[in-house]
Amino acid sequence: MDFWWWGSDPRHEYTQKIVDAFLAKNEGLTIKPSPNEFDAYWDALNVSVSGNNAPDVMQQDDRYLRDYADKNALLALEELDVDLSNIEESTLKTGQFDGKTYGIPTGVNAFALLVNPAIVEAAGVAMPDDTAWSWEDFLAFTADVSAGGDAIGSSGLSLSNESLFNVFARQKGESLYTDEGTLGFTEGTMNEWWQLVLDLQAAGGIPESSQIVEYAAAGQDQSPLATGTGASEFYWTNQIGAIQTVLGADLVLLRPPGSSPAPRRACS
Repeated sequence: MDFWWWGSDPRHEYTQKIVDAFLAKNEGLTIKPSPNEFDAYWDALNVSVSGNNAPDVMQQDDRYLRDYADKNALLALEELDVDLSNIEESTLKTGQFDGKTYGIPTGVNAFALLVNPAIVEAAGVAMPDDTAWSWEDFLAFTADVSAGGDAIGSSGLSLSNESLFNVFARQKGESLYTDEGTLGFTEGTMNEWWQLVLDLQAAGGIPESSQIVEYAAAGQDQSPLATGTGASEFYWTNQIGAIQTVLGADLVLLRPPGSSPAPRRACS
């Protein structure tokens, strides 16, 4: 059986331990593991599916689940004897559409800002109050960190991720999609988001686009946050353990900024 997944080295290691534990309880079965990094994973999977040679078990993403199911590359799990009763209904729905289940969610998480407090302190910058900060505050924070030391304030890797944009849109009462399947955000909100990215670059909080592309190609384990050359980045909360392992230091988990500036407080 071919089993494909993506992730960083720590994920590869513990996934292999799960495979080994499964095989220990199921004699006679064989599993051929094929771990990969995120971008390379999808390139390889597209080629495999196009050649009618898809892996038996694969990790999927909710962005692509319907696409692969529509290509008949995924089996509706109702055709198998799989007990899904212990999975919360709202969670299970993320792997379902058209009344069928095409994926079993392995967990739920959220987008958050991971921050290296040692880099922030070395730059002489205060950690932000994530209960009352805005995207303007985020711009100032990353720019100050970049200016105060040798590390970049944020790598900018996640700013093209639609999940982070969805956070921004929902703060304005919008969303990526409506219940009817149409776009749920306005042109003005999209323009505001990309203007924020340009403002971050102009302020020095994130690098130029060509450098961000290089960071993306290098993979998570070689990202600025994981190598100690970047102070912050938005990641899924389940990635913090792997990044901390590679970095060899603890990170701080912060809420994403809000849509309006933090309130000013009078001092006496």
